[in-house]
Amino acid sequence: MRVFEYQLVSAGNLASNITSAAQQLNQMLMCSIQAVWSGSSPSGTLKLQISNDDSNWTDYSGSSQSVSGNTGSIMWNMSATPFPWIRVVYTAVSGTGSLNVTVNGKGPG
Repeated sequence: MRVFEYQLVSAGNLASNITSAAQQLNQMLMCSIQAVWSGSSPSGTLKLQISNDDSNWTDYSGSSQSVSGNTGSIMWNMSATPFPWIRVVYTAVSGTGSLNVTVNGKGPG
C-alpha cells in the first residue's frame, strides 16, 4: 500500500477567508485531513468541499467545524473517497493566526 501526503494550506492567514488548493484523491482508498492553527484568538469555521470535476464544489455534509482558542486542531477521517477532488475552506469571523492543513492517504502502490 502506498502512502500519500499533501500540504493543502501552509501558514494561511486566519484574519481572512481561505480556500485551499484543490487536491486530487485519485487512487486514495482512505484519507485523513488535519487542520492545525495558532494565533491570537482566531474564530471562524472550517469545512471540506468535494468535487467531481475541480470546477463545481459541494460542501461535504457534516464537515463544518468551529475554530476557536489560541491553538487547536481538527481531524477528518474518511474511510472511503469516491470523489476525485477535495479542498478546505475557512471562513473568518475574528482574531488572527496561522493555519496549516495536511492530507494523508493510503492507496494501491
